[in-house]
Amino acid sequence: MLQMKCPFIFRCLFKTLLNVICALFFLLLCSCAGTISTVGHGHDIPSPQMFPLSPEIADKILATAMVGEFAGNIISRVEFPNNGYQTTIRFGLDSHTFIAFMIPVKGRTDKGELVHGFAFEVSHSGTMLISGPTRSKRLYNRIIHDANLVSNPLPIVSFEPSKTRAKKPYISQGTGFFIGKLPMVVTNYHVVGDTEEAEIVLPNGQAFKGRVIKRDEANDLALISFNEFRNAPEGFRIFPSYKVKSGQDIYVIGYPLGSILGDSPSITKGIISATIGIGGDSRHFRITAQINPGNSGGPLVDTYGRVIGVVSHALNKLYIAKNIGHIPEGTNFAVKADVLLNMFNEIESLISEQTDQVLPADKIFSAYSNAVVIVRAISK
Repeated sequence: MLQMKCPFIFRCLFKTLLNVICALFFLLLCSCAGTISTVGHGHDIPSPQMFPLSPEIADKILATAMVGEFAGNIISRVEFPNNGYQTTIRFGLDSHTFIAFMIPVKGRTDKGELVHGFAFEVSHSGTMLISGPTRSKRLYNRIIHDANLVSNPLPIVSFEPSKTRAKKPYISQGTGFFIGKLPMVVTNYHVVGDTEEAEIVLPNGQAFKGRVIKRDEANDLALISFNEFRNAPEGFRIFPSYKVKSGQDIYVIGYPLGSILGDSPSITKGIISATIGIGGDSRHFRITAQINPGNSGGPLVDTYGRVIGVVSHALNKLYIAKNIGHIPEGTNFAVKADVLLNMFNEIESLISEQTDQVLPADKIFSAYSNAVVIVRAISK
């Protein structure tokens, strides 16, 4: 009797297991998408609304909301169909993309006057069926909350073409820096991606276009060449990473949160907290200097003004807090200069000579900030 029941039990268990696997596979393939907007799409509002804001204020509201909701994630600018920002979050095999737009519109005051301003829209798509829509709504609420602090909403009268869109939009922005006397800029691979063209902006506002000539996706590095750039600023020299010790002071120069803090470089101080990265990765330094979106690709500088690494990434604070229950602080990473040197054919002229002249932060900034630039990847 027992022998007769065993095959039946095994068949039932097998069918149950198969159904569970199919259900999980189905959920993995499922995706969701949606839009929340002050023009009325997917959000229960009395009437389409706009805010009489300048392009600069509207852009800051979007950027602040994105950084507040997705701290630690790479946030990039989008220019089509309207100006805005996007980011993608990942958890295991799931991913979700969020885009926040500012839409140029005209509104009407209580006195009947026409005013220019913006409506806001948040869209999302991906496989996070619960957290995706929730975070999209939360991002939207952040934007509307901040917009209401600046001005009162007005009814929309008409839409108008974007006046803030660049002629040739860029798809991401970070920092880069010149090396030696070469007409060449170092940055992160994730700043330029697979684009062929990139634009750099000097601290004085001058902009130049160049071509991405080398990419190292595995080590998150890229080189941009400027063949027609005749007066490149004096760049950094490189100091071998193997001589760098834990505990020594370092500086990070870059353009964090450009849409909020502007297009002027800034400097932050920290220390080398470890000479290895996540999981003992020997290619990275762990640093305490504060970094934000926009710092990626900037120089990691020692107290002698020499580059010892390339600022790369930070821990995802929200992910760590969710999974470990603790918000990490001062845990950022830079690719070591020794890895960077592998991208050059001739390295002798790039290596810094030993020096005993320690420079304070203000001297390093004044001497080398002209060699630190904004890098923008240009879409095709």
